[in-house]
Amino acid sequence: MDNIPINTDSPSVIQEMIYQLKIKDVMSRDLITLRKSASMRSVQLTMKKYKLSAIPITDHMRILGLVSIEDIIKALDGDYIQE
Repeated sequence: MDNIPINTDSPSVIQEMIYQLKIKDVMSRDLITLRKSASMRSVQLTMKKYKLSAIPITDHMRILGLVSIEDIIKALDGDYIQE
C-alpha cells in the first residue's frame, strides 16, 4: 500500500483508493486458523489475542467457514461460553 498516495484533502480520495486497492495489498499472509474441534472459548481467546474480527475454521488445510465476533457474542448470550 506504500505506492498508493494518500491525500486527505478530498473525501473522494478514499473512494478512489478503494477502487485502486487490490486484495493482495491488504490481505494477511500469515493466516491464523483453528480446527473445527476447537472450543468456542479457544476461538474467543485467539481472536482477542490476535485482535481478529473473524477466524477461519479449517479441517486438513481446507477452509470450512468463519467464526465472527457476532458469532462469539451470540455464543456468550446463549451461555455456550462461560465468562
